Amino acid sequence: MRKAIAFFVGGMVFAALQPFLATLSVSLIVMLAIIIAVLAFTIPGGWLLGYMGARTLAGLLAWRTGRLILLSTLLALVVPVLGSSIGYGAGTVASFVLGGILGLLALSHLSLPGRREAEEGIPRRRGGVYVRLGSSGPFSREGLTEEDVRGGVLVTGIEAPKAVRAIVDGLASRGKRVLILGTESMVPETVEAKAYDVCSLDVAGDLMSSQEYVEAFVYSLALAARLRNDDLLLLLRSAAQARQRMLEGRSSKHDLLRVLSEGFQDPRRQSVVAAALSSVRSISSSGISTKDVVAGGWKVLLIKASACSQRDAAFMRAYALLAARRLDAALVLEDPELLLVDISLLPYDSRESWEGVFNVLKGWRGKGLILVSRGPVLSDWVYRLCRAYVVTRLGGHVPRPEGRARGLMEASRELKQGEALIAGGRGTSIAKLMAPEPARLTFIRPAGPADS
Repeated sequence: MRKAIAFFVGGMVFAALQPFLATLSVSLIVMLAIIIAVLAFTIPGGWLLGYMGARTLAGLLAWRTGRLILLSTLLALVVPVLGSSIGYGAGTVASFVLGGILGLLALSHLSLPGRREAEEGIPRRRGGVYVRLGSSGPFSREGLTEEDVRGGVLVTGIEAPKAVRAIVDGLASRGKRVLILGTESMVPETVEAKAYDVCSLDVAGDLMSSQEYVEAFVYSLALAARLRNDDLLLLLRSAAQARQRMLEGRSSKHDLLRVLSEGFQDPRRQSVVAAALSSVRSISSSGISTKDVVAGGWKVLLIKASACSQRDAAFMRAYALLAARRLDAALVLEDPELLLVDISLLPYDSRESWEGVFNVLKGWRGKGLILVSRGPVLSDWVYRLCRAYVVTRLGGHVPRPEGRARGLMEASRELKQGEALIAGGRGTSIAKLMAPEPARLTFIRPAGPADS
């Protein structure tokens, strides 16, 4: 209904103003020609003034309202040509139709509820579309700038996987490697992907291969099991000792959990740590080594954690994230709140592992960081990692959070199927999503905990 009204009103207004706009267009063209001639031939250094004028005009064209005004003025010149060639009546109809199209374009540029709030805190920078997500009109290209991708992007809503496929396709086409910690719905059919369906990890094998995996393992375990800060130092020491014993042949990979528990030097907390170790079922000597997963010449790598509890999913995702932090690849992380719950919900003495994961994600932004959630994101700390947002329609009950989240949620209520609100360095726009279909993947499935 709104589009029909916009088409009718735009047609009537343009038909009424067309004679004036046509005269204005001719006057502006003549005036511009005279100014260029005067600057070029009579004033010393006039080329510099001409250059500054061209930059000002380019700035007007970068403004959507400016483009709309310029398009209206130029189209007003088309109507007299049509009227003289095919008749006055046909020219009037053409004037109405062109005005209706301009009305629809003006409607698409109007602010939606919550758009102003969605733009809060987003720095404006000039830049072309680095990753195209779709279009908002016949000749538009809507998407993310390179600064958006390197500053963190949050993608939410039911159709978030579709938007992520467009982002992954765009990054891969530019030669960037992409690591996806999520599901196969985020992998486009246009890329060559390597996919792992993981339900257990050979942590012992990783520990034996490099000292760096010790910290990744301990911080992931502490985050998933909500261990205290004091437990981290003792666990780091215990894990280092377990690694040394395995390298010297004094214990096997199968004894890792027992050696870790026995090497923990605080009797008051030893039973708690032992219970935490036994509760994480995804640690298995028959699992796959993260070192082997991330190795190789892949372009897009998918690591899917399936058939496991929420604690195991948090452990495997955090472990893969920390173990692969030195990779030169963009990161797509699904369900970031699985790792980054609101820090105010954690005790003060259990936040160090949370801060470790947060800092790794913060440092990953320079390589490209895409956070994905099919539902509304409520943790403000997730928003702090991102400078751009891609919001698709949300299903079911949508809560009313505060801050930037509230503006995005309210704006998403106006979205239709296949549309996305893109808020980034190029401003805010509504685009029709254009993305490849999901890829048909052949998963590599290592043995699970039951096989150990």
